[in-house]
Amino acid sequence: MPFDRQRNTSEQPMPGFVRLLHVCAVLFVCFAAFVATTIVAVSLFTSIFVIGEAPQSGLWLFVPLGGLALSIAAAIVAIIIRIRWRWLGLAAAILALVFGWFAHDDPAPPPLPDLGLRVGTDDPGYRTVMWLSETSPYSRLRETGAPASGSKDLWLPSAPENWADHVQKHGAGIVETWNANEVGRAWITALDEHPPGGVWSEAAKEPILAFQPLRETVLIGAAQAFEMALNGEPDQGLQVLVPLIRATHNLQRTGGCLIHQMIANVAVRQCYRVADAIVARGGISDSSRAALRSALETAPPLSVVIRNAILGDQTVVHDVFERLRHGEYLPTGRDPSSLDRSIQVGMILFGKYTFNPNRTERLIASWYEQISAIGIARDSRALDTWLPDWGNSSQLKNPAGRLLCSSIIPAFKKPLKNMWEAEDQRLALLQKLSAPKAAPEPPKQ
Repeated sequence: MPFDRQRNTSEQPMPGFVRLLHVCAVLFVCFAAFVATTIVAVSLFTSIFVIGEAPQSGLWLFVPLGGLALSIAAAIVAIIIRIRWRWLGLAAAILALVFGWFAHDDPAPPPLPDLGLRVGTDDPGYRTVMWLSETSPYSRLRETGAPASGSKDLWLPSAPENWADHVQKHGAGIVETWNANEVGRAWITALDEHPPGGVWSEAAKEPILAFQPLRETVLIGAAQAFEMALNGEPDQGLQVLVPLIRATHNLQRTGGCLIHQMIANVAVRQCYRVADAIVARGGISDSSRAALRSALETAPPLSVVIRNAILGDQTVVHDVFERLRHGEYLPTGRDPSSLDRSIQVGMILFGKYTFNPNRTERLIASWYEQISAIGIARDSRALDTWLPDWGNSSQLKNPAGRLLCSSIIPAFKKPLKNMWEAEDQRLALLQKLSAPKAAPEPPKQ
């Protein structure tokens, strides 16, 4: 009978090499199915840690175990019954489509935002900024007369009503520390008179401006200005403070990332507070009032400060993604641990299927635009309620990219509010300087 002939033919033993090839093919297909199941499970489990996504149950972590068990069972059955090649081919084709979907990425991300003229390390003003960097080749922090660390006890306290007592107690130390800070005072003068010619780029591997030396310079300078005003020399105090204000304005105008804008904001807010205190004490000349007013008017628009802070950070993000696209998964600046190396091996083997760099960078770029627009509009409600919008992005893929997205979004709420507060301080002080001076009281008879 035809049926018996077909059955007998199928039960004929395979040649040894073909049998081995069949077993290897079955094992490969089952292993691929297990890997695909694991990627889906990890992707769903990742949603627990991703800001703005609906979290899935942690039970998805156990799906790979079930997938492994099913893969082993399917492999045993397929080997025992000698499943036909056509079914193996169909299973392999389906898995190829699944892995192709995992690896499918968006088109190239949009170009970096236009922040105006960009300058590099050949710009003299940029080299001046890097005087206060700890790692830049242009650093001057190792020179004699560099900003001294450990001057925190000399900084003005947070409450202005305590400033007078503080300066009377620490005045000598403030004056001595300010005079000894030759590099810091030269930095202020140079940045005031010859700032960078444009926004200086900040790539991930490039040195950054050190917060501590700048704070030592600016906060001691502000304390020195108030010390002079307290001792009856308000004009001389403003002569110290006005270049500080202009220098920090230049730092805001040309600094191209969030961390530098945060550093500049700390400096400029303290300068505004001290300037307001000196003006309130009175006794300043018309020329000093005009100089202070002119310095306040040189401030870059708030929109420029926010764009430099938020959109400028995309330069750093783009640099990170460029390195990831070229397989640089190990951290920089330290020796990799065994976990780091395991991550590198995993990304080399499966990175194409767990990380879609273009899709991830596109999402981050759109979110930075949203945050920048909220900051410029000073929309407090939108700022407090903002969450990243994942659109119709599937939670079944791109787990590494989604985790990276979530971790790379800056903590922008407090810095933006600090920028708004600094702008309010500046405008209030300008209004105070523009108000007509009260006529002196007539002498009592």
